[in-house]
Amino acid sequence: FFYEKTSPTGLAAFMANRFCCGIMFIRSNTSVCLTLDLPKEKVKEMEKLLEAENVALDINSYRDAPPGLRIWCGATVEEDDLQALCEWLEYTYEQVK
Repeated sequence: FFYEKTSPTGLAAFMANRFCCGIMFIRSNTSVCLTLDLPKEKVKEMEKLLEAENVALDINSYRDAPPGLRIWCGATVEEDDLQALCEWLEYTYEQVK
């Protein structure tokens, strides 16, 4: 998977130990779901910041999932865009925690 091959400062670093699914071999490599160690309200703040900056839309986790993010990593997404998203995720995470 892309996110497991990136540099330690990229998506892999942000995602380390945050996957909703703890079993690597059954994780989706297109709809990547992450949990965050933040209350639901803080995750919503992150989502709003990302949307306000036009970085990510509809990135919220599934309704029945723990508070977190859902990132589309399918064939229509460029690796550079995911790398850029990581920087924004780290930034917004630090802003709301």
